Amino acid sequence: MPAIVAVEADSVQTWSRSDYARMTAGAVRLIQSLGQEPGTPIPALLATRPASIALLLAGALSGRPLAPLAPRMTFRELHACVSNLRGDVLLAEPEWADMAQALAEASDKRVVFIDGPVLADDGWSPTRIRRPPHS
Repeated sequence: MPAIVAVEADSVQTWSRSDYARMTAGAVRLIQSLGQEPGTPIPALLATRPASIALLLAGALSGRPLAPLAPRMTFRELHACVSNLRGDVLLAEPEWADMAQALAEASDKRVVFIDGPVLADDGWSPTRIRRPPHS
């Protein structure tokens, strides 16, 4: 039974629970590798896709919440949002590369592109996530 379904005009893709858990685990590792302190929101230019949802979940699990931004917003709107967030990273999907680069330059952030599903299979379990300390 699928855990998540992506529907496009010419295709339907499904992911099982285990596939989606691996995708989310890979996203947790990616977010943890960005060098952002726990509690630091990370702006992200993302469309609504299974990988994007895995990244949002991974942000919550890792203590580094994603601030999803609609790529179709204007540069001015996006820049205002990105500039209001501390940290030096902007996540983006490759199809938003031009906007992401312009935002990164204008807000002194580096772009990390997310190219396709972030999958991993290393025996991940929720108890292995490095959680931020409670304040």
